[in-house]
Amino acid sequence: MAKPKKKRSGIKAVLAKRKKAEGDLVKYICRNCKREEDIPREVVEYYDIIDDGDISVPPMFDCEECGTPMEPLVYTGVHGITYKYKIDD
Repeated sequence: MAKPKKKRSGIKAVLAKRKKAEGDLVKYICRNCKREEDIPREVVEYYDIIDDGDISVPPMFDCEECGTPMEPLVYTGVHGITYKYKIDD
């Protein structure tokens, strides 16, 4: 008789569930030139996990166009914090 499958626990289970619910890409926008870019969720989450800095700041990437930091439009991080890009008026 086959053994029952164990449920995945910990951060891997949370990330797998979130990925399934939210899709595979996170849309980022440049603070300067407003260029948008889709970054794979697994890449964003990887950098979110290994970043030992301030968790109130989302994982950021440099814009390929102008070099300015890019922020996610909306991203719920691995620590449960939802980051939303604030549009400057």
